[in-house]
Amino acid sequence: MLIAGGKGQGQGVEPLADAARARVAHALLIGEDAPKIGAALAAGDDSVTQCRSLQEAVDRAPRASPHPATSCCSRRPAPRFDMFDNFEHRGDVFKNSWSVSTSDENAR
Repeated sequence: MLIAGGKGQGQGVEPLADAARARVAHALLIGEDAPKIGAALAAGDDSVTQCRSLQEAVDRAPRASPHPATSCCSRRPAPRFDMFDNFEHRGDVFKNSWSVSTSDENAR
């Protein structure tokens, strides 16, 4: 499982796509570069989901993964300042999203 996206600074997405193709069963993409990353990963493939926010991506992750016990979450090494103020803000949103998502799952 890969959560990736953001606002790239002109760098290509091919290195990420090349590394992810053999290792990632499903990608949840966010931010300005989501369409570009999705196109590089898989054209017309259902292994890519575009999400409106990090919260939506985290919420979808458990259902999108074919192997939940072996899932991992990663990120693109580019700032996501299209969605967040800085890396601390991004980390806080991810942590809160994960907490909400896992508490919702435990409530079911």
